[in-house]
Amino acid sequence: MSPAATAVPTAAELAALLDADGVLVYAIEGQALTIVDIYPAHPSADNLRLQVGFGVTGLVARTRKPVLLDADSPRNILHRQLLRLAPQQTVARMCLPLPGVRGEVVGVLAVHRAPHQPFGQADLDVAEPYAAALGLRLHAEQLWRAVNRHRTERDELIRQAVSAQEAERRRIAFDLHDGVTTALASMSFHLSAVDLTVSELAARDDSGNAERMRALECARAELVNARELADLAYNHTMVVNEDWTALSTYFKKGQDLYQTLAAAPVPVVAAAHGFALGGGCELILHSHAVVAHAGLRAGLPEIKVGLIPAWGGCTQLLLRCVERFGPEDGLAHALSVLQAGSFSASAEQAQAIGLLRSDTPVVADRAALLPAAFDKARAMMNEGFTPPAQPTLTYCGESGHAKHVRRVDAAVADGSLDQDSAVVMRELVGILSGFPKVAEEGEHPITVSLAGELASAGRLIKTKAALAAITKLIGA
Repeated sequence: MSPAATAVPTAAELAALLDADGVLVYAIEGQALTIVDIYPAHPSADNLRLQVGFGVTGLVARTRKPVLLDADSPRNILHRQLLRLAPQQTVARMCLPLPGVRGEVVGVLAVHRAPHQPFGQADLDVAEPYAAALGLRLHAEQLWRAVNRHRTERDELIRQAVSAQEAERRRIAFDLHDGVTTALASMSFHLSAVDLTVSELAARDDSGNAERMRALECARAELVNARELADLAYNHTMVVNEDWTALSTYFKKGQDLYQTLAAAPVPVVAAAHGFALGGGCELILHSHAVVAHAGLRAGLPEIKVGLIPAWGGCTQLLLRCVERFGPEDGLAHALSVLQAGSFSASAEQAQAIGLLRSDTPVVADRAALLPAAFDKARAMMNEGFTPPAQPTLTYCGESGHAKHVRRVDAAVADGSLDQDSAVVMRELVGILSGFPKVAEEGEHPITVSLAGELASAGRLIKTKAALAAITKLIGA
């Protein structure tokens, strides 16, 4: 009987087709092999777990090469029971890899019979088509389970996001008259979104690596601390008492959080879709990799409310622009993006602006976005991911600062830039040129502009223009 003549055979059917005493079909789950079908049936079959790379079956899973043994004597006691072997008894075995859709091994077919009838090449030739069919079926089942799992996780994330948004809406409605606390509520919402992302990473990390899990827990603890600081700031007392120290601490905690994410020991992959504005865009900029939906609308609109991206967004944007255009043109491009304060109409436009790198994968089907992001993270881990070192930047120094301050002054003079926006732009020129800390053009740690972001944010949040713009934005 040929493989084409029947559906994918069961273990019992394979035993008859291959003239075997027994058949075990294994599926690979992480680094373990578990039995998904067996003949003859055994009540303890579900308890057997073999490690990929160890023993005959594990070796086949690792090397992707079939193995024929004339007289094998497995050492695993449970394995021997499943093969129904008496002490010292041997068995002839034939083990074949089960290839998936793209050729990767998804399982192992293990066939055995009495040693006086060893398997040969002819048996292997007969078994290989069945192994191919079994592999495709196993892979299809694994993909189906993954789709269902991702759908469940997506629904739960949506539920949590909606719940968080409603909670923030109630809090903002309770205190609409206070522009500063409303701004902090918005920042608090962004922290909630990042918290969901880090929690999702931790939930999906099945590597068993305790160090990675501790690092993710530390990152989430930083998020919780920053959120608590936002809650502390979310009251009248801080504003009435002008407690700018607590507010500066809040900005610093947010920036430190994103630096922690950027240095995470596991890949941080952003599945970017919908609106990613302000803190959401900064999260994209700090991720190790991004997979974007074609309809992504990303931007850094902080200038619209008299502020700047202070959680590393200015610095990360400058990094991408300098990579693409060089120090001088990169500085000019980054300033133009921040001055516009607009958001992209698509992922393609976000690439053109510089918010996404040109090699960022773009997915047309929204339903395929999360699976693509998971695949990207897994691929990075398989390639031996290590957290990147903190980068350096070429700052233009005093000459670049003077040049762009003149441009700001000229824009004010010709009426293309209002005075309030000019205040923000002069701060941005200082941040991105590195001046006055950097006098001459040269390469320095990104801590230069990160420190500039915090100092500028601390000055701008105190301006009447910023408070008025925020109040107008929320309609208070």
